[in-house]
Amino acid sequence: MHILFADDELDTRELYRFALLLAHHTMRLAADGDEAVQAVREEAFDAIVLDLRMPNTGGLEALSKIRTLPNGQHVPIVLLSAYASLDNLLIEPRTGADLLLHKPILPEDLVRQILQLVATFSCEAAQSTNPQPDAS
Repeated sequence: MHILFADDELDTRELYRFALLLAHHTMRLAADGDEAVQAVREEAFDAIVLDLRMPNTGGLEALSKIRTLPNGQHVPIVLLSAYASLDNLLIEPRTGADLLLHKPILPEDLVRQILQLVATFSCEAAQSTNPQPDAS
């Protein structure tokens, strides 16, 4: 898988980059929402992970912009948040996020969650392109 990971903390980016590389995935890192949006303009990803709170353009604003791009319309997007009180806001479908995870999260747990989300997206895409015949 090719994953975009956006977080303003260098240590966080490096920790998850290492975990995803160990799991044999490729990554592109972004330090803020603007860099994440630019990355999606330039290439396609199998999944995108955005920190909610970043300088300049935060995760929600970046998510909104990414969803308007050709490479961002059908890709699973995970929001990471250290703020549990924002759950109700973020799980609403209008945000465009597919999953909300709370920090801190173990790198292996993040990898597992991304893999599950991508598998779900793959199954849904296969079902929409190969509809089952009507049983009647």
